[in-house]
Amino acid sequence: MILHFGSRRPLPHLAWLEALADCAEDTPRWQALTAGYAALQLFDLWVEHDLGAIAPSDLELRRVRKRLERVASGDPIRRCLTQLVDVMERAHAPRESEEHRLHGYEAGRVLAAYGKLLQYESSWSLSRDVHETLIDYATGADDEERLLDSMLMVAFCERMLGRLEEAREAYVRLRGVAAALKSEQYLLLSELGFAKIAIERGNLPAAAGMLDQILIDSRTNGQETVRAKALMDRARVANQLGDLTAAAVLGHQALECSKDPMERDRILVNLGMTLTHMGLWDQARDAYLVVTALAQEASMRWLAHVNLMELAYLEHNELQFEQYRRSITGLRLPPYIEAVFHETCANGFCRFGRLDEATAAFQQMLDIAERHSLHEFVIKAASALENVARVKPPLVDVARRPIEEQSRDVATVASSIARMRAHAGL
Repeated sequence: MILHFGSRRPLPHLAWLEALADCAEDTPRWQALTAGYAALQLFDLWVEHDLGAIAPSDLELRRVRKRLERVASGDPIRRCLTQLVDVMERAHAPRESEEHRLHGYEAGRVLAAYGKLLQYESSWSLSRDVHETLIDYATGADDEERLLDSMLMVAFCERMLGRLEEAREAYVRLRGVAAALKSEQYLLLSELGFAKIAIERGNLPAAAGMLDQILIDSRTNGQETVRAKALMDRARVANQLGDLTAAAVLGHQALECSKDPMERDRILVNLGMTLTHMGLWDQARDAYLVVTALAQEASMRWLAHVNLMELAYLEHNELQFEQYRRSITGLRLPPYIEAVFHETCANGFCRFGRLDEATAAFQQMLDIAERHSLHEFVIKAASALENVARVKPPLVDVARRPIEEQSRDVATVASSIARMRAHAGL
């Protein structure tokens, strides 16, 4: 039985109003936003009508469908929201019937898919709002799986927005509910969330200890999905601690263990970064190119492009650096990736002796970092701006190394990624 978490938010879907305020009217994004906002309002009404025991009125349905018709026909958001409206239109079985319960679960599943689509485009505030809506829904529908997953997604979105304290509180709430519902998987996922926050805050030894324990617990309990996630983060910590061989091997283990496409994209990006630090630039490029071509989530494609920019300036290839830079310039990037982008631009400009452009890029990096409390970037940008001419981009002293100089384990990792690139036809 699901515990009650209180009344609905006093001003639901504020994230949509904020997004619409920042968007030009009658653009494709405006149409998609207004359709999503209308569908969520209809879902709220449907939930209030005893979870679909009373169908929405024809007028209410027409209003939302009219909004949906203005979204591009090939947009997956239109298809997803249309399916949600279809479910709500027909889901008016008696309150306690099995049919009513199944319709409710289906509506929750489709709305969760919409939240996932918003993640693909890195609309973290909107995705968080969807999953907060689902938490309210799941409480009334007694849908334990949807409740736990939506609580996890809220914490994830808070983390992606750089709101670490809010993310920590969300993971605390998830741990409490998972314990009450005796869900071993979500207990481990909440612990994994705390480890991720420790990484973000720079407490790497603590994060390593937490992740090692999660790896033990996940193996004992047969939680392979959690194990793949923990391996990915343990590889990230090993990288940051300077143990690059361990980072590459752990990352490859995570890649082989993971079944989730979005998670595999993140693992490949992290593997590419490790290989870059090892001087294996050709092998790192293989990983990034696979992500730029195949990743479902826009933020992962953008991050791979930024990392390809880094490889270009390391190889002193200014033409390629400019090509990758221009492919990203002007895009609406999440705050963290935007800060990384400006930092990479600035370092590249320094590498090529374009100091005025480097100064402007470091200033943009500082502005975005201060606006979103990305303290690590604030410190780096402020330091760089003191004397841009003396800035030394990271890894410029790392020599390109042939794969033959690496261990057999690292060679196995590189071969696996090369096969992925060949299989993708790149």
